[in-house]
Amino acid sequence: MSIAPVFTLLAAASAVTAIVGTNPVRVYPAGNIPQSTTTDPNSNLPCVTWQTIAGATENMLSDRPVVDNQRIQVDCWALTFGAANALADAVQAALELNGYCVAINGHDFDIDTKRYRVSFDWSFWIQH
Repeated sequence: MSIAPVFTLLAAASAVTAIVGTNPVRVYPAGNIPQSTTTDPNSNLPCVTWQTIAGATENMLSDRPVVDNQRIQVDCWALTFGAANALADAVQAALELNGYCVAINGHDFDIDTKRYRVSFDWSFWIQH
């Protein structure tokens, strides 16, 4: 199965890397935000996480499938709502020429980590 090019697209977008950095590019598969290596527990912010939440292969009767559709949830994390929203705007601009925004999941505040999140879902058609 091919993987949607979320990291590649976001790492190539200067508006995104201006916010999330370049060394490292803080764009991670969901659940893989690294623990801070400094005394600042928020040194890994702002960042983006993404995960495949659904998908399907376009099956054919006469041949093997040549394309998959994947629905990817993208979450933008920051210490303020404004910063999370600005990151979401940059992410949207970076992804919208290659995918389709199919859901705006809204925003929330994680009371445990004290982080804001803006979330949306993208549909990508990926050729084999």
